[in-house]
Amino acid sequence: MKASVDQGARFACGRAALWQSAAMARVIVVNGTIGAGKSSTAAALRHHLAAVGHLTADIDLDALCQLSPGRDADPFNSRLGFDNLAAVWPNYEALGTDYLVVARVVEDPEDRQRYERALPGCDVRVVRVVASPAVRAARVAAREIEQRSRDWHLARSDGLAARLAELDLDDLVVDNDDRDIANVAAEILQRLKWTSDR
Repeated sequence: MKASVDQGARFACGRAALWQSAAMARVIVVNGTIGAGKSSTAAALRHHLAAVGHLTADIDLDALCQLSPGRDADPFNSRLGFDNLAAVWPNYEALGTDYLVVARVVEDPEDRQRYERALPGCDVRVVRVVASPAVRAARVAAREIEQRSRDWHLARSDGLAARLAELDLDDLVVDNDDRDIANVAAEILQRLKWTSDR
């Protein structure tokens, strides 16, 4: 009788593990340099996924990294951002969130592992959006009113674009050069094959 109970318990645990695997949340990290359109792409992905019935969260990780002045050991507060992401994700997970879209530069080869640790059990993909220097410059100029800030962001944008291309840490690279942002989101999901199988 005990063997039968143990076998039943193992079967139940196996079914639970299978259900958890099938229900694994999917994470799209939208990577890209300044002005490439990370935040707008993330918002478009959330709207697209929600429109077809997926419970979708959208987190701009920059907002979870705001702490001034920056510290020499972690000037962009990346460690703080990942700690905060790990702290808030269980709230979304508890509601049954299917998809999480995160906008944030991925410029460290270890960042994928950091996402996987902050979001345990999730399927994490990194998608880099790219845009020409002229388009990026126009976007930065439109949102950075103060000249000093604008100059810093423009210089950072060009250098970071080259670094991200060299690192090549992405599952996909998608053009976002003056395109309809809804089409950019649709292309990402089509290439990931992430809306047709559940």
